[in-house]
Amino acid sequence: MQLDRLREETEIEIDNLQEVVNDAKGLLETFASRPLTKPEVYGAGAMLGCFYTGVENLLSRFLKYQGIPLPTGEQWHDDLLGCFKAGALPDAALRFDESTLSVLGDLRKIRHVVRNRYAHLLRWDLLKPHLENLASLVEPLATCVRTALTELEQKQTR
Repeated sequence: MQLDRLREETEIEIDNLQEVVNDAKGLLETFASRPLTKPEVYGAGAMLGCFYTGVENLLSRFLKYQGIPLPTGEQWHDDLLGCFKAGALPDAALRFDESTLSVLGDLRKIRHVVRNRYAHLLRWDLLKPHLENLASLVEPLATCVRTALTELEQKQTR
């Protein structure tokens, strides 16, 4: 994969993440004055799951570009996220702080519940703060991604 293609694909993914954020804002506005039905709670969980899947797509693209093998095994989703902890992979261009990794880890768990047909366990009071937080998460994520791309570009020109 070429750096230009990585940049293009990550920008598309960031745009998709922003769309999920916009949808989450709409959902929060719509349901500010009444309780959600169970199917609506499922939908809210799916929205958070979509966001995390987009993040995971970004992470996978960075590893692929850098020739770093994707984790394998039963806990590969955990391990994938762990690859982006500062110092975990010396050559990884993209890194997140502990706070961001913690939030992303929570979203990964929500996605797991939704994808594995346990959505009946979702609770609005636990999902709502995550939906409210998406808007403040997407811009720092985008900044980290763009900074990493710039670092990769600088390495390429040396």
